[in-house]
Amino acid sequence: MPLQLDNLKNSVRGLAELMAASADEERMSRFKRNYTIIQKGTSTESLKGKPTNGAWRMAKFGDCASLVTDRVSPQTAGDTPYIGLEHIGESTLSLIGHGTAQDVTSAKTLFKRKDILFGKLRPYFRKVIAAPFDGICSTDIWVVRPKEGVDAGFLLYTMATLDFVERAVRGSNGTRMPRASWDFLSEYELSLPPLPTQRAISRVLGAFDDKIALNARMNATLEAMARAIFPGVVRGL
Repeated sequence: MPLQLDNLKNSVRGLAELMAASADEERMSRFKRNYTIIQKGTSTESLKGKPTNGAWRMAKFGDCASLVTDRVSPQTAGDTPYIGLEHIGESTLSLIGHGTAQDVTSAKTLFKRKDILFGKLRPYFRKVIAAPFDGICSTDIWVVRPKEGVDAGFLLYTMATLDFVERAVRGSNGTRMPRASWDFLSEYELSLPPLPTQRAISRVLGAFDDKIALNARMNATLEAMARAIFPGVVRGL
């Protein structure tokens, strides 16, 4: 019986570690695919400013996205959901929590569901998500809305690429508390395909994100089960 119990413990621990590693590997693979797909084959000077006509073209970020600056006082926002930088996962493109307007006092920025929230403070943390609901957010978070002809999902994944984040870091103002510059990033050039292609890319990358999220939930469930069965043994899981 002790041998069987040890085997079960090892199996639970091994499966949990395997799933965690799988999620990390998929996240890195997703990021590389994300960067490669969006930046592929359209960086020549000859494409600048030309109409799509079924082909990719070069476009400035500022021509693809608008910065939303609608401010609101939390005192008038009731129990409206609030998102701060602490609520956005680092390099995960995920929301890890949220508060309410009652938790804060200074003016905040209004956002709508599907707006893109990008952490402008210390942009190297790569805190970017698609808003899952209407709410308010910290003024250290940009609220970005795609312009006509630009898919929100495609814009999200573009803003999550290493190339975009590195550009944001290079144009940051401040030493101890660097903040990205909208004016600087507005000149960033990206490869923009026709709208149907943007949507297709967004769907593919979204499917990868869904798979990663599923792996993470399965891992958390397995770990909770292991802790319940072996509370004194699996603290290190």
